[in-house]
Amino acid sequence: MALFKVPERAGRSADSSIAKRANSTKKSSTTVKGGGGLVEKINTARALTEKNLGQYRDEYMVIQDIMTLVNYFDKIVENGIMSTDTETTGLDPMLDSIVGISIYTPGKKPAYIPINHKSYVTGIKIENQLPAHLIKEQLDRMTECNTKIIMFNAPFDIRVIRNQTGAYLKCYWDCYLGARLLNENEDTNSLKALHLKYCG
Repeated sequence: MALFKVPERAGRSADSSIAKRANSTKKSSTTVKGGGGLVEKINTARALTEKNLGQYRDEYMVIQDIMTLVNYFDKIVENGIMSTDTETTGLDPMLDSIVGISIYTPGKKPAYIPINHKSYVTGIKIENQLPAHLIKEQLDRMTECNTKIIMFNAPFDIRVIRNQTGAYLKCYWDCYLGARLLNENEDTNSLKALHLKYCG
């Protein structure tokens, strides 16, 4: 499953037309960061994604519509527990933007909710993302239902979510603190490194 809906190929005739234009002596002036043509960059990105992440295609899901979002949070309410993490444009919870939220509850696939992804080429916000106010409604349900929320470095995520959506979450368990309790002299505090050490 692709992260975002990309239009289907137009067919062989359109492919042939693109190939002819690419092979013509007159080269297109359309380039993107790092050089190369736009079609070349898109095809390279698809190939790299498939090579590195293709095996996980059916293990995760991307939530891009309100019905799927509500159904997922219904299951969270039923379970009474969820884990969450934010993806942001930087490390300043007040100034940087939230890009998306990862969520999980037992019995469901781990899910990602895109909010503010932008096109690498145009810098314009990509379609098929959910607005922050709809996500706030579902996160507010978690507070109302006293859902146990597991985070990593909770102060950061709580502030980012509050600043970007208006929802205020309370952390039940912070895995960062858990790691410090296991070993206060960890070489690194990064989630990825700690996950590899304790869960890998």
